[in-house]
Amino acid sequence: MKLIENWEQINKNIYSLEVYKRLDTHRKEYNDYIVQGICFVVTLDNNGDHIFSPSRFIGYEKNSFVRHKDNENKHGRETNDIINKTLGKEPVENERLLQIYKEFCERNEIEYREKGAFGSTRKFWVYN
Repeated sequence: MKLIENWEQINKNIYSLEVYKRLDTHRKEYNDYIVQGICFVVTLDNNGDHIFSPSRFIGYEKNSFVRHKDNENKHGRETNDIINKTLGKEPVENERLLQIYKEFCERNEIEYREKGAFGSTRKFWVYN
């Protein structure tokens, strides 16, 4: 799969995730991406609520759950690198955002885990 090239492509993938979040048929899969995520792009929805979008999903152009599942070469390092380049910064650990992430999980009935996949500490990019 091709990596994203600009913010508009990231934003489309964030929108796709938000649609999946609202579909009962994809809710478990969406929850798994959030629970296992390590690096997230953090944005706000129209109500001012935080949205956490895992880099490994949103870093691929025109991504979908089917395409992502079929992508045998997906790797968070690649998507993190392209998101770093696109946003002009690297993700950082942030205790405040970690607390907001925990609240996001609770509000969306997602199991909260202190660490992401592989026991990794979560990191965040904030995009205004």
